Amino acid sequence: MASLLRSAKPAHSWTGNELLAYNIATRTVAPQEFFINPNPSLEHLDPALLATPSNTFPSGVSEATAWYLKSLGLATRLGMLDDFARETLRLPGLDFYESNDFVACTRFTIPFQICGETVKASETAVCLLHHPSLILLIVARAQTGFDSTGDSGPHAQVIAMAVSAFQYNNQQRIETGLQPLESMVIPCIAMADTRPTFYLVPVTLALSTAVETGQYPPTETVVSVCFTDIQGASATVGMEDLEYRKLALERFLAFKNLARDHWKATLEGVCGCLE
Repeated sequence: MASLLRSAKPAHSWTGNELLAYNIATRTVAPQEFFINPNPSLEHLDPALLATPSNTFPSGVSEATAWYLKSLGLATRLGMLDDFARETLRLPGLDFYESNDFVACTRFTIPFQICGETVKASETAVCLLHHPSLILLIVARAQTGFDSTGDSGPHAQVIAMAVSAFQYNNQQRIETGLQPLESMVIPCIAMADTRPTFYLVPVTLALSTAVETGQYPPTETVVSVCFTDIQGASATVGMEDLEYRKLALERFLAFKNLARDHWKATLEGVCGCLE
């Protein structure tokens, strides 16, 4: 695989070929193995979130719940998915924000260093940052119908964004007088309409450097992937379906807890957070 052609492709153009060229593999993992607790309790969430069809807006619900249900109803429209994803991250009871130092930005662009060039920046749907400049989590857009039977293209694009985020984090650290990170697991979510797929992308300095210089890294990188599927349901069923919505919100909450564990070491090294 060291002989494969490598070129300065932006993240949105990555395919399975780039994964081979940079010695990256994906591993589909069952929820019971991927998450610490794949089905956490949702009793602390507003019951209306789990019981209200996406095309109805009952009176008497909280402002946050009403806003979220409206965002869900619009999520499949052009340009609206990013806002829905951000609303999911900050949903009361699901809140991915650990403190006021966390901010979720939609359409955040990340420069990408590859094969000796800086190519078109990766644009995320949502980027969760620890203020002012440490990227902790990426939400990316994926094509409709993306599922466990699909090709590796959507995986490759998410992974490329994670590599660009690692590069960005290290550049910010260097500019503030800190040593670059040797490695970081970057949690990612791919949204195909309102269907989330979860990733843990371990990025090392060696992989980042290999991408920057167009080299084949000798050590394989294995990315864990977990789909959110209901057995027997169509691959296009999303959070407008009440059964799927409950499952997806369980997985978002489980992923928050998992992501927090991966952020902890990095944030403690920066500011002593999350104690």
